[in-house]
Amino acid sequence: MTAPDTPMNALDKAVKSAHAVTDALTELQQALNLLESLNFKVLEPLVARDVFAVNTDNQPVLRVAIADTESTGLDPANDKLIELGMIKVEVSRATGQAYRVLGRYNALEDPGRPIPEDVSRINGITDEMVAGHRFDDKELEAFVADVDLVICHNSNFDRRLLEGRFPFFEAKAFACSLHQVDWKAGGIGSQKLDYIAAMLGFHYEAHRAITDCEALLEALQRPMPATGDIGMQELLMFAFEPDFSIAALRAPFDAKGLLKARGYRWTDNGVDKYWSTEVGKLQYDDEIAWLGANVYCKPKFQLGIAERDAYTRFSDRAPRLTVDFPAAA
Repeated sequence: MTAPDTPMNALDKAVKSAHAVTDALTELQQALNLLESLNFKVLEPLVARDVFAVNTDNQPVLRVAIADTESTGLDPANDKLIELGMIKVEVSRATGQAYRVLGRYNALEDPGRPIPEDVSRINGITDEMVAGHRFDDKELEAFVADVDLVICHNSNFDRRLLEGRFPFFEAKAFACSLHQVDWKAGGIGSQKLDYIAAMLGFHYEAHRAITDCEALLEALQRPMPATGDIGMQELLMFAFEPDFSIAALRAPFDAKGLLKARGYRWTDNGVDKYWSTEVGKLQYDDEIAWLGANVYCKPKFQLGIAERDAYTRFSDRAPRLTVDFPAAA
C-alpha cells in the first residue's frame, strides 16, 4: 500500500531532486574543466542567419553579395561553372557589421560535359544532379543589380569564372576575403575557409556553393582571436582603394632570394619573365624605396607598374603593366 503524500514527503522529494540537479551540474562542470585542461575546443554547427543586427543608428550601408562557385576544374578560362551560390546582405560601410540578409540565390547548371570524378568526390555534384539545369541569366542579373560589392574567398578564380559566364559581372566591384583580410595577424594561421571557421568556433559541410557562402559570411562577422576585429571591416577598409602590381623587371639574379622572401612571385608566360608583387597605395613609395636600396642598388631603375581598383582587380581585364623608371627615395 502506497503511503499518502504529506508535506514532509513532498519536501523530501524536492530535496532529492535538487541534489540530483546539483550533482548533474557538478558533473557537467567537471567534464567542461577536463575538456579545457586537455585543450579541447567545442565547435558549434553553422546556423544560417537572416538577421545579424538591427541598424538602429541608420548607419550608411553597402549591399554586399557573398558569392561562391563550383566548377568542373581549376582553370577559369576553360572549365565550366556548375553551381553558383550568393547571399545578398546589408553591411555597415564603417564597421563591417552585417544587418539583414536581403536574399539568397543558388542554382546548378549542366556544363555540357561530364563532371570529373575527382571534382564530384569533393563537392558531391554529379552529372545526374545537373542534367537539364541551366542558370536563369535574367533572374541572376536582377538579383545583383543593386549590389555594391561582390565578395568571394578566392576572387582571382571566382571573378574570372563569373565574368566568363555572365558578362554583367564586369560592371561589379569585387573584393577577396582570401587575399584582402590578414587572417594571420588576426591569429588564424591558415586561409582555408574550413580552418578559419574552426578557429572562430563553428563547423560546416564544405564545398557546396550556398553553404560556403553562409560560412564565409559568418566568418567575416566573428571577432578574430588575436585582435578582436571582424574580417568584414578590414575587407571594406581596402576594397575600394586602388593598389599596384609591381614587376621588378631585369632584377639581378642574385636578388631572387630577397624578392622571394618579401613575397614576390616569379612569372614566366613564355614572353615575359619577372618577379612581381601587389601593394596598396600607402605601401607603394616604401616598396619602390626598398627595391632601389636592396635589389637594384641604384637610384633609378626599370619597373613594370599597373594600377588596379575594385572594378578591375582579380579580372582578366586588369590593366597591363606599363614600364616606368621611378627614382628611389
